[in-house]
Amino acid sequence: MVRPVPVADARLCQSCPAPLATQVWQTLFGSAYVPGGHLLQYIAGLIGYPIGWTLIAQPLAWRLVPGVHWLLSATAYGAGLWIFAIYFMAHLVAGQPALLGFTGITWVRWPGMSSLHLSMPP
Repeated sequence: MVRPVPVADARLCQSCPAPLATQVWQTLFGSAYVPGGHLLQYIAGLIGYPIGWTLIAQPLAWRLVPGVHWLLSATAYGAGLWIFAIYFMAHLVAGQPALLGFTGITWVRWPGMSSLHLSMPP
């Protein structure tokens, strides 16, 4: 049986998402590898989320709700990413409690994910 990585690993900050990404790495590859968790975070944040916004979310918003202000669609995209990250990835993939049990990291991630694309207007 694979030993899960504690969410509040003493070597990492307690409210940062790297331990969760390390648990996803462990689930996918069978062993905990902290640099791999950081790599997943960087790939998701620097490549995956902007590509998802540019190629999927923004065109979909324009098509479904023509004339919607980019601020509203960007905030909705961030909220969707928040649910994806703390429910799908953390709960279903990494085995954490649903929505991380509404602990501190849940609420730390909410404004961060919701405001993620506010700096990327069309």
